[in-house]
Amino acid sequence: MHSTQWVSFITAVVIASWYGFASVTAFSCSFGREPNPKENGILRWVMPLNHRLRCQCTSIYPGGMNTYTPERGFDPFYTDHPLFTDLKIEIDNYFECENCSLTCAHGGRFIDDPCHCSCAQNWAGKTCTECALTTQDCANDGSLNYATCTCDCPWYWKGNTCTECALQTNDCAHDGSLNDAACTCDCPRNWKGITCTECALTGCENNGTLDAATCTCTCLKQWMGITCTETRHYDCQDYFKANSDSTTGVYTIYTSKYPQGLDVYCDMNWWSGSIVIQRRSSGDLKFTRGWDEYRDGFGDLSSTGGHWLGNEKVRKLTEDQNTKWEIQVKVWDSGTHQWSDIISNFRLSGENYTLHVDGSVDCGNGGVFFSAHGKPFSTHDRDNDGDDRKNCAEESNGGWWFDGCDAGSNGGEINLNAEYISDGISIAPCEPLYYRNTRLKIKRMSGETQTFTP
Repeated sequence: MHSTQWVSFITAVVIASWYGFASVTAFSCSFGREPNPKENGILRWVMPLNHRLRCQCTSIYPGGMNTYTPERGFDPFYTDHPLFTDLKIEIDNYFECENCSLTCAHGGRFIDDPCHCSCAQNWAGKTCTECALTTQDCANDGSLNYATCTCDCPWYWKGNTCTECALQTNDCAHDGSLNDAACTCDCPRNWKGITCTECALTGCENNGTLDAATCTCTCLKQWMGITCTETRHYDCQDYFKANSDSTTGVYTIYTSKYPQGLDVYCDMNWWSGSIVIQRRSSGDLKFTRGWDEYRDGFGDLSSTGGHWLGNEKVRKLTEDQNTKWEIQVKVWDSGTHQWSDIISNFRLSGENYTLHVDGSVDCGNGGVFFSAHGKPFSTHDRDNDGDDRKNCAEESNGGWWFDGCDAGSNGGEINLNAEYISDGISIAPCEPLYYRNTRLKIKRMSGETQTFTP
């Protein structure tokens, strides 16, 4: 049977007691024996007291033995050479119980049990005067400052060992974005540097001129792009001229008024190289709109549902009289009937988008398109038709250039933006009376070249 012998290690001896008062004049301690768990259970002498209590012992005598190690909240004192004495000086020397008066440097905190300094971060040693960092502890090209025992970090890093990013999102210039992991800014291709403030361009191709302050190239008129290496296409005709196999769809053109680009729908099949400014093929897209929407444009260029490019865009494309434009009107019904015609010298001018064309288009039976030369654009919320009795745009439920509200034999203008009903758009007195599909397209007149001034 396993047996355990327990012997008390501490005995406080009361020397005198009179009249209810007691004073402790001796503090006897003992060395016993027990297995040391840190040395594979080897049996050693042990005093299970912390440093402060050991230094209060006035005598030490042999104690008993434990066959197991009790659980304690501190490490006891193990030795192979115990001391048995009643001389206080020998006890103090044995346990190094000197009168501790340490001065802890660099923010260290003095602790008297046992007598030592608890050092602040980065510092070590008995009085916290030794730097605990090494040069390898300083990350991201930081350097160790031995005098202060800190890492001197590059300006965009911070922290004890330069591992915290000091940059914020708004530190990234020129639309750069912060990369927290690398602590740097991801820059647009023409900028570089930690915060995208250094120009990455060294020059411009094709005789372009570099502006180092803005880090941009000013290109000659036929070139574009970051370094003037991309061919500039001014309109749909330029795209078609560069590639006759171009297909109808959305393209980005670059004109004097849109040097950063304008998306337009290009017809590359039926009137090759033309810009489609109006497209209607069903009643899904409503053209009963106000002035602001006709000004800015509506619909989706990339969808089949139709669009109105926008009066402001058309004005900026056509108002420069150094370049002449023509406009094509094309309509067709639900069957096989199609009809189209072209008017020359088309342009819009002024804040009311006044129409300029050479003549008008007659569809037969007295029906006319674009007879309103010199007339401004009208919508239901901005009546510019000149008729005090009526609001032509409100009556037809669509914005247009009007020369009278009554279409047909009375000399009125047919509105291709009129309300789309079940049979289509009414263009009476033309035959047939309703058209389901309409297109308005503009194109530089034959022999005209586009000009561009950056």
